[in-house]
Amino acid sequence: MTNKYTKKKLITKKELKKLYINKKMTYKEIAKLKGFSIHVIQNRIKEYNIKPRIAAKRNQLRENNCMWKGGKIKTEKGYVYIKTDNHPHKTQRGYVAEHILIMESYIKRYLKIISFNNKYNEVIHHINGIKDDNRIENLKLMTHSEHLTFHNKGCTYINNKRLKGVNA
Repeated sequence: MTNKYTKKKLITKKELKKLYINKKMTYKEIAKLKGFSIHVIQNRIKEYNIKPRIAAKRNQLRENNCMWKGGKIKTEKGYVYIKTDNHPHKTQRGYVAEHILIMESYIKRYLKIISFNNKYNEVIHHINGIKDDNRIENLKLMTHSEHLTFHNKGCTYINNKRLKGVNA
């Protein structure tokens, strides 16, 4: 059987099972051996209903995973997060915002975070408003209440809602 677009011979279920289950090869290894992309191998595994192995058991965590991007991710809101093992304020998935790590390195201590939205919590403000510009000269340490005051200065509120387009 061949792919109608690329004219490449498709990998069979039997062949894929042999390489993936019996020989315990990774998607990346199979893709390289057979001349396909990793995504093609992933799709065939799903299509053939072959149960994927657990990443930790086959040592496919972090650097060994073909999808590893160096432990750096960018959120939808534009912040850069870095994978860290031992940090008191890491997320459930083990990431900490890069601007927090940079500021903590600069002040040589962890930020003071008492509880969620506490007015005495320390936060980092991006001076130029660009959330992935984490140069130390663009970061300012503030308390949560100072940060709120800064962003709400001169704003007009109607029914406890800030008017759009006014001092973002």
